[in-house]
Amino acid sequence: LKRPTEAVAVLDDLIARYPKSTEREAALNQAALLRLSLNDVPGMERNYRQLLADFPKTKYADQANYWVGWGLVQAKKEKDAVPFLRNARELDDAEWGAKAT
Repeated sequence: LKRPTEAVAVLDDLIARYPKSTEREAALNQAALLRLSLNDVPGMERNYRQLLADFPKTKYADQANYWVGWGLVQAKKEKDAVPFLRNARELDDAEWGAKAT
């Protein structure tokens, strides 16, 4: 992606302007991943927390839990990270088991 900052801005606009959109779940996930690629860990965490709150059964739950937990570890909040990392392992141990330990 050549202009991830612009892509994040577009996604943020879509997320804000169309809160009932069927594409909001995917937009939150994409915005979080783009923010991660830009080293915007607080922004990534914010998007993933919103995704988990708005879409408790999201197909991205394992990924969202892992990256929120990872972000909390980076912020030296290891105790707060534990439930998120545990959830990631429980949802997809093959993908996140070793990474979330």
